[in-house]
Amino acid sequence: MVWKLRLPKSRSMRISIALGTLACVFLFVSQRHVAACMVASHGGYTSVGDGFFAAESEQEADLVRVRAQWSSARARVVELLGPLESEPIVVLPPSKKTAARFGVPEVAPGGSYSVPWVTYIVLAPDGRNVDVMAHELVHAELAARLGYVQYQLALPTWFDEGLAMQVDLRDEKIARVIREGVPLPPVSELITVRDFHRGEVALSYAASQLEVAAWLSRPGHPGARRFVDALAARGDFAAVYPQVDSDFRADHR
Repeated sequence: MVWKLRLPKSRSMRISIALGTLACVFLFVSQRHVAACMVASHGGYTSVGDGFFAAESEQEADLVRVRAQWSSARARVVELLGPLESEPIVVLPPSKKTAARFGVPEVAPGGSYSVPWVTYIVLAPDGRNVDVMAHELVHAELAARLGYVQYQLALPTWFDEGLAMQVDLRDEKIARVIREGVPLPPVSELITVRDFHRGEVALSYAASQLEVAAWLSRPGHPGARRFVDALAARGDFAAVYPQVDSDFRADHR
């Protein structure tokens, strides 16, 4: 018996299938790290509960510590943004070399990759701590609350990273550049991921952290949670960000 592939007769259906296929090809070619995360979470690694996937060599005692750190990280993000909405998949590669296969650079302790249906968080061995976990979880929360398209195309990288740095207390490099009086780039030059990583990335993180910290501390600020809700509703960061103080102060007169 010879099996034949029957294509849909509907032209619109054929176009939809073609576009879907192209989207899948683009995802796997342009974001190999996402493909690696998908493979890990669908059989390459073992599910150890709570959305975590680990190599078979992982020791139970280490997983207990990871879960404890994760719980503390979640608490930090809840304090910043309120009840969590994201349900990220967390991959735990056993070494820095293995983490590199998931797109995590040698100098980085972890990373997060959002796709339309979920955010993958990869934690290298040196990223299994509250600071890194909370940082990456903020990215997952923003992606979940804003939606994939708005998160990827409308949210400036400096705000994404600056907000994440509010729960990330690894401030050694930032403290150094401030102490040494190193000139920081204006956040207006840190809009895209490429912009953010074009120069010395520590300066980009410092500029973003300081900008968002100062913004959050302004009198009458409604807090990060209400701002993100307003941004999700309006969809225009440039319009919402400078207006947030006066808008919310008016609400409370």
